[in-house]
Amino acid sequence: MSIEISVISEGLTCQTAGLLNQLGYEISATVDSLLLLDECSEFVQFIGDYAAAGNAIEFGETVKYGYWFIKAELDDRSSPRDGFCLWRQYLCFVMA
Repeated sequence: MSIEISVISEGLTCQTAGLLNQLGYEISATVDSLLLLDECSEFVQFIGDYAAAGNAIEFGETVKYGYWFIKAELDDRSSPRDGFCLWRQYLCFVMA
């Protein structure tokens, strides 16, 4: 199964387009500075491609991205029903 996805940027948020029908969710990320928007878009694309390839990301899982390790955790704005965040300093990636 091949899923073609793209990343759409709006304001300080980047979100995948193309995962919802196949996986039941999209991936979004929000940063606090326009200077981080390109990096944010690249990461959302990476995680989107990772998920589209059949890799399920579970709560508490650590995902390697370049030389970073990103951990999937719930945050104050999320519940297990709503999704979870992948954290790296400056970036919160919400899968819902």
